[in-house]
Amino acid sequence: MQARADTVQVLLSGSTVMLKGAPVLVEAHYRAGAQRDAAALERFVDGLEGACRRWLGETPRIRCFAVEPAALSARH
Repeated sequence: MQARADTVQVLLSGSTVMLKGAPVLVEAHYRAGAQRDAAALERFVDGLEGACRRWLGETPRIRCFAVEPAALSARH
């Protein structure tokens, strides 16, 4: 997705209980852009799924949301 490593944020929450479906849920919110096309998103999702399988031993449900850059912000 061509994001700088120091701008990627990951939140791991161990307190959530999944009552139905996959035991791991991943939601990715990313700035929409021309370089983040379907092929880039597919590579990202494949890598994310592989990492969850390797490090958590589970296959995740992955949901991705493209957000217009002006609508996505963070501080600190």
